[in-house]
Amino acid sequence: MIRLNIHEAKTHLSRYLDRLAKGEVILLCKRNAPIAEIRGLPPERRDRRPIGLAKGKITILPGFDDPLPSRVSGRLRNQTRMNLLLDTCTFLWVITDDPALSGRARDLLTDPAQRVFLSSVSAWEIAVKFALGRLKLDGPPAELIPSERERHGIDSLDLGEDAALHLTKLPDLHRDPFDRMLICQATVHGLALVTPDEQIRRYPVVTMW
Repeated sequence: MIRLNIHEAKTHLSRYLDRLAKGEVILLCKRNAPIAEIRGLPPERRDRRPIGLAKGKITILPGFDDPLPSRVSGRLRNQTRMNLLLDTCTFLWVITDDPALSGRARDLLTDPAQRVFLSSVSAWEIAVKFALGRLKLDGPPAELIPSERERHGIDSLDLGEDAALHLTKLPDLHRDPFDRMLICQATVHGLALVTPDEQIRRYPVVTMW
């Protein structure tokens, strides 16, 4: 972190632009007391976001979307242009260039002007279903999923308190805990959920497909 007083920032800020672009943060101080942070913006994406870079590395096995065993779902319940939020299958289809991905979704997701998120809930679902033998991956989920998310130009979205507590406001239309948490995140963060799932589309949430 770069610490500057107001006078230094006024006179020498241009000296630090390259360091800001590399991710460093300037802490702006007045009378040695921090009053603000200056951060660089992420680079604007100009090339089309790729699809299919993990083709051949992942196999979605029969039963992937079957109801979870009670021992798992019980634990999950206890823990528990719009920008776009991918549902889990959509993310897997994107990175493997699966033909199940609709043409409209493909156009939206490859648009470099469109910001796209993958929820930590989906990373959780992938890890759980990998452990249950419902998903074959060409590598450990902890390495493969973050790597492919970044390679495909997709940002990460953590599950925050507001979204978690929004669960109490959802109608009880189906029991999939991952779907319900994704719906909460999309609602709280004002995102469109990219999904073909008819169960999800029954909820009061913006969806695209």
